[in-house]
Amino acid sequence: MEHVAELVRVYRPARAQDRRDRRRALDALRLRPGHVVLDGRPVRGLGWEHRAVVKADYRIHCVACASVVAKVCRDRLMERLHQRYPGYGWDQNKGYGTEDHREAILRLGATPHHRKSFAGVVASA
Repeated sequence: MEHVAELVRVYRPARAQDRRDRRRALDALRLRPGHVVLDGRPVRGLGWEHRAVVKADYRIHCVACASVVAKVCRDRLMERLHQRYPGYGWDQNKGYGTEDHREAILRLGATPHHRKSFAGVVASA
C-alpha cells in the first residue's frame, strides 16, 4: 500500500504540472486557435476549450506534424543541456529516464531542469 501512496504522491504533481505547462504553451500563442486538439485525455482546469484524442499523433495529420516539430525542438534542447551538464547523457537519452540517466541523478543530483515530481529525482533528494 505504501508503494501506491508513493505513486499517487508523484503522479498528482506531475498531472498538475502538465496542466500548467499546457496552459502556459497555449497562452503564449500569438494567434488564438479556433480549435484545440490535445493528444491524450481531456485536461480538467486547462482554461481552454479542447478536444482530447488518445493517439492523436497517429490519427490526425496536423497533430502528427506538430509532434515531429516538438520532438526536433526537444532534441535540440537536450543537446544544449548536454553541453551545459555533460554528466547526464542528455545527448543520448534525450531526457528520457534511462537507467544511466537515473544513476547520473543519484550520483550528481538533480539540475534545475529535472522535474521534481519524477520518481528518480524524488529518490535522490
